[in-house]
Amino acid sequence: MKLIKLILLLICLFGTGFSFAQTQPTAPAPTVTGAIGWPPKIAVGQTWYVSIEKLGDWMVTLDGKDNDGDPIGKAKNLRNSSIENVFFYYDKQKEFANLLLTDGKILQLCQFGFYGVTEYIMTGATFVKDLTSGFKPYSGFCTAALDDGTGRAKPDLNTTSSTDPTLKANALWPPNLEVGQTWQVSIPTVGDWALKLSGKDKDGDPFGKASSANSSLDAYFYWVSDTRNAVLQLTDGVSIWGCVFPEGGLNGQTLTGEAVYQKDKNTQTVLLGQTCTAELSGGPSIIKASTGTPPPTSSDIKLSWPPSIELGQVWKVQIGAQIYDVNLTKLLANVPSGTAKNGKTTLDVFFFYSSKENRAILELSGAYSQIVCNFEIKGIAGASLTGAGSFRVDKTKAYAPLKDKCVATLISAKAANSSVELQTMLENYGLNLNF
Repeated sequence: MKLIKLILLLICLFGTGFSFAQTQPTAPAPTVTGAIGWPPKIAVGQTWYVSIEKLGDWMVTLDGKDNDGDPIGKAKNLRNSSIENVFFYYDKQKEFANLLLTDGKILQLCQFGFYGVTEYIMTGATFVKDLTSGFKPYSGFCTAALDDGTGRAKPDLNTTSSTDPTLKANALWPPNLEVGQTWQVSIPTVGDWALKLSGKDKDGDPFGKASSANSSLDAYFYWVSDTRNAVLQLTDGVSIWGCVFPEGGLNGQTLTGEAVYQKDKNTQTVLLGQTCTAELSGGPSIIKASTGTPPPTSSDIKLSWPPSIELGQVWKVQIGAQIYDVNLTKLLANVPSGTAKNGKTTLDVFFFYSSKENRAILELSGAYSQIVCNFEIKGIAGASLTGAGSFRVDKTKAYAPLKDKCVATLISAKAANSSVELQTMLENYGLNLNF
């Protein structure tokens, strides 16, 4: 029966079969100021503190250069004093900073983009390999903090995980998936189903039937500890439709994730480029009783300045009478992007903070028209940003001001382990890296 979970293997390994259209946004990539800046100021003579969740903490000293002129050095494990070699450089072509730690047997790669940079900390994805295999994504995030002499960069070894303190595990995750639950499942342009979980397979994962007016599909719903994603699979015995729900996709009794599809067992799994949802409509709560508190709502979320705009976030954007549901699902040219839906209308979205202009910029793009919202610090209140907007009906025309304000409200925050972010890293860099 586990043949049906072939899709999971592909999702977990993020094989090269995943693909989506690479449309370049018109918004420029923002710059980052501060001690690190962007492109990052990586140089001989620097000391960095590097932490990878559950794998270790190191003090990195850059004391030389390789044949290409890139900084190299030594990494001292802060827990057992072992020494590893380090390569730390910025890839201009792919716009990633790459930090490689190796003891000669295991290689650990941290990959950083500008979206993960604050004044003195970079946060990025982790990939691990041995000498006989290619790099594979690791669920823990990596941070690299530049020692600026204040001591704030040094990790606290008394904590169980010495990563960026903003990346805290969600106590409400994983979701409670149980026999007896009923779900309303929706994949746009594919279908809507009522799902009843009626039993468990030999691994203890719940399964059941997903029914609609036109089809009845077998369904499997389970949590993957390696990637910290919940995965829903629907199959007619040949094709598989799946939803991958990251930690940040939990909001109340609803899961929001990325839709994937596999035509049959001999074809590759592909991203549908659509956001799928699973809403609990009956049976045991999605929130485990032991967690005590309900998940945060938008009223519990407080934005700070500059706002953190990241993959996995869900926003609600209102411009006059028009309301758009915005999901940030991928990076295009290093800009958080995704879709904005209003009824049957779907627009492309690009949303980022520009430190140069000290404003957050939201761009909604259709086939011809564009709307741009500009948010400044004076417009921040609770979980919302309010700012001025402009539009043009043709991309060859000049922008005109909108009479209505733009209001962007953060509904749910990003997952600490976003499958989409890791996939985007792989799309840009590939699994088989050569150093």
